[in-house]
Amino acid sequence: MMCVLALLIYKIIEEMKKNLKRARVESIVNSIQPNYMITIQLPSAYKSKKLERFRFNIKNIMQQIEKDLLGKNWHKHHYPFVIFYENKNGLEPWHAHILGNFTDNKNGKIESYDDIEKAVSRANHTFRCNNGCKTDLDVDVSLLDNIKSVQDAVNYCQKEVWQEEKSVERQMRFEFSEEIFSL
Repeated sequence: MMCVLALLIYKIIEEMKKNLKRARVESIVNSIQPNYMITIQLPSAYKSKKLERFRFNIKNIMQQIEKDLLGKNWHKHHYPFVIFYENKNGLEPWHAHILGNFTDNKNGKIESYDDIEKAVSRANHTFRCNNGCKTDLDVDVSLLDNIKSVQDAVNYCQKEVWQEEKSVERQMRFEFSEEIFSL
């Protein structure tokens, strides 16, 4: 009976820790006030189950999107975003969900959906040219135009973050733009 009680207390404490971490991530994501969600999967020839290889490609793609939207000095006033990495518990190649605030610092206007789509299309073209790739990236861009859509996106992006496995890849399920660009 004592072992069962101890196990129950342990599970309750672990659940409380998980909820606290989730609340912290939600707070940080909400602080950047995301207005777009971009989902990216690499073409079949470039899909990988190795997170570091995938991160390298995503970094280059996001760098190209920011350069396209902000110009050559993009790194001085870049758009804040969070990248959530997923791979269906290691069963599939990696893909990413990016929650970003694509608001121009100069005029306070949110980048238009068309401008985001054009920047993603150009990043796709650059990726294909640089890698000799014949197929496009699989990209989906969604405008988060109300609080419910933002909260739904945050919840959706966290679905693989809180898994119990202790491997490095499991712990590295999300990162911020400042980390990926070393700013």
